[in-house]
Amino acid sequence: MTLQVRRRSERRRMPWRNGGGITFEVAREPDDGDFDWRYSNTPSELNSVTITHYRVVYHRTDGRNVEGVDVPFAFDSGMTITVSATGQGQQTFDLVRISAKFEAPLRALASNNQGIDTIADVTFYGKDMHNNDVAVTGSIGIAFANFAG
Repeated sequence: MTLQVRRRSERRRMPWRNGGGITFEVAREPDDGDFDWRYSNTPSELNSVTITHYRVVYHRTDGRNVEGVDVPFAFDSGMTITVSATGQGQQTFDLVRISAKFEAPLRALASNNQGIDTIADVTFYGKDMHNNDVAVTGSIGIAFANFAG
């Protein structure tokens, strides 16, 4: 007997009778026999993701992006949250380090009545339940200035 392993483009898609998902056949033996190995893209606890850390990088739209001169220094930090494929999660994280206020370029904002508009790219890193690396990046605008003065 010979086991036939199908390439991604050759895998048979089998919709579930209840419409709740699709099963992809990976291997079949013999070719017209019953499936031997298949997987589903339907959400389950095995699709959960645990976020373990993140990185924040700042940039400006005018192209002036030297860290510690034009924008705050990028930084990494840790966090832990597990999000199931069928749910959602909520976690607090730092978008700006407190110490960044005492470093250039933010330190100068305390006395110069100017502002710096930046975009922060935040990348979250973690693992799925199959121990595969996962990452996702989102962006948010930040206006730095001495709003109290």
